[in-house]
Amino acid sequence: MKKSSIKMMLIGVIWVIVGMFFDVIIQLLGVLTSKFLGSISGVGRNTFGPISASVLMMVVLTACAFWVIAKWGIRPYSPNFGFHRVQGEKIIWILWGYLMVLGVGAVLGIIQTLLKGSVEVAQNQQSLEEMAKQGPGALAFVLALSVLVAPFLEEIIFRGVVLNYFFKGSNWWINVILSGVLFGYFHLAGYGGFDIFAFLQYSSMGIVLAVVYKKTKQIQYSIGLHMLNNSIAAIMLIAMALNVK
Repeated sequence: MKKSSIKMMLIGVIWVIVGMFFDVIIQLLGVLTSKFLGSISGVGRNTFGPISASVLMMVVLTACAFWVIAKWGIRPYSPNFGFHRVQGEKIIWILWGYLMVLGVGAVLGIIQTLLKGSVEVAQNQQSLEEMAKQGPGALAFVLALSVLVAPFLEEIIFRGVVLNYFFKGSNWWINVILSGVLFGYFHLAGYGGFDIFAFLQYSSMGIVLAVVYKKTKQIQYSIGLHMLNNSIAAIMLIAMALNVK
C-alpha cells in the first residue's frame, strides 16, 4: 500500500472520530437544553418551549457539523462533494434503496425466526423505544435524533468520509463493505453484548446506503434514503409511544 493511501486513511480516521465527537456533543446538548430550560422556567422539560429549543439546538449543531466536515474534511480531496440540483433519474435510487433494505431485512427476519423462533429487536432500538415512552420531551429528542440528526451526520461520516478516504482508488465494493460494517458496529457499540442479526441488519443497510451514494455520486440521495427509512420507523415509534393499536 502506498504511503499516500496510508496517509489518507489516517486522516480519514481522524475525521470519523471528529464526526463521532459531534454526535456525542449534539445528543448531550440536546438533552441538557430541554432540562435546563425546563428547570429555570419552572414548566418542566416536557413543554413546548424546552422541547422546541432542544430540537432547534440539535438541528443547528448538526448543520454546523455537516458544514465543518464537508468543507475541511472532504472537499479538499473531493471538491464536488455537497448538495447538487436534484435529478429525477437519481431520486429513483432512494426507492430502490428502500426496497433493498426491506428485502434484506425480510430475509434476515426469516432466518432469525427459523433459528431463534422469533425476531428480536436490536438493543439500541429497544433503548430508543424506552426513552420515547418517558414523555413528549424524550419522544421529541428521539425523533429529532433519528429523522434529522442521524441521516445527515451518519451519512457524512460513513459515506462522505469513509468512501472518500478509504480505498477510493480500489474496487468500489471494498469501501462500500467497509462503510456498511462500520455503520453496523456504530449502531451496536455501547449497548452491551453483540447480536449477529442486529449487526447484519445495520451493516446491510449501511451497504445499501453506500451503494446509493456510489451510484448517484451525491450525498443527498443516501441522506434521503436514510431519512425515509428512519421516518417510517419514527411513525411506528410515535404510535407505540401513544399506545395506538
